[in-house]
Amino acid sequence: MLRLNLRFLSFLLCISQSVGLQAAPSIPTFLTENGLTYCTHASGFSFNPQTADAGTSMNVVTEQIYNKLFDIKNHSATLTPMLAQSYSISADGKEILLNLRHGIKISPNPLVYSNT
Repeated sequence: MLRLNLRFLSFLLCISQSVGLQAAPSIPTFLTENGLTYCTHASGFSFNPQTADAGTSMNVVTEQIYNKLFDIKNHSATLTPMLAQSYSISADGKEILLNLRHGIKISPNPLVYSNT
């Protein structure tokens, strides 16, 4: 009986080791030498600032890829211009007009240029 238990435990050990090896994919050399490697937790990760949570992906990754219109100065209510030089808000508060720095280009998206 002891011999059977040892064989079974040896079998389970071999299986568990092979599963562990299969779970770790190899990263192609081209990506490790020329790509962006970023380690984070799996839940909620996104490079898209509209869908990124307020945690790791928003604070670390998106700020390295995307420029902001404004920044908040030292945890106050003061806005510091980044891409936008200035802004104005309509009297009813439904429209915001942003004046961008010279040379800034926005991707041609119908939602951005909508007049409705």
